[in-house]
Amino acid sequence: MGMTGSAISGVVLSTVRYGDNGIVVNVLTRESGRRAFMASTPGVKSGKGAKMAMLMPLSLIEFVATGGRNGKMARMGQTRLRMPFTRLGADPTRRAVAIFIAELLCRTIPEDVPDPVSFDFVDAAISALDDEIDGAYNFHLWFMMHLMAHLGIGPESGTGRKEIFDMEAGTWADRLPPHPNTIRGRDAELWRALGETGVTDLAGITMSRGERQRMIDLMSQYYRMHMPGFSQLKSAAILAMLN
Repeated sequence: MGMTGSAISGVVLSTVRYGDNGIVVNVLTRESGRRAFMASTPGVKSGKGAKMAMLMPLSLIEFVATGGRNGKMARMGQTRLRMPFTRLGADPTRRAVAIFIAELLCRTIPEDVPDPVSFDFVDAAISALDDEIDGAYNFHLWFMMHLMAHLGIGPESGTGRKEIFDMEAGTWADRLPPHPNTIRGRDAELWRALGETGVTDLAGITMSRGERQRMIDLMSQYYRMHMPGFSQLKSAAILAMLN
């Protein structure tokens, strides 16, 4: 696809070194979905430099793309931050959550499929993560739950207060289905709470470290069931250390 010289809004997902002075940047864009761009940057070999600092996971950027014709990767230039972070870069908990979310988006968002509604959800969620919200240690679970709807695999809400969640059907039930893939008891309470709680009220969901890890495992299982090819998130191990 050819690229124009107009400004593109993006969310940085990952970077990979390319030669001595280049990087390939995986970006979620509002205009064209998830795409890879080539960027030239001094200091890439040592991981230093202002451009590298603005290309950290979940950085909200604006840039101009050029080229990208005849199968060649478009080049990223005139890059700037749309919103400099105030907390996300300095808070270890938020940094760990950002790495996890960036990997999740890389694994789930298809390439070259524009979806402005999903982009706006991700953009607003990142802004909230950098804001003065309490309960940032629960943010990755809230995000993982609410991203499902944007991927077309959203589970049924907890309306009706049924106590068994059928993972295969994605619905709540009042009796056990004829398969073992269900969520019940305390797990079901937390699953329901994450689906019903707003991003500014995450501190109201009380979970132990073990329960938080259990919810990552259950949500990962749900993603695998409904998104063939979804694989284990490597950054989940980092989150196991959060309070």
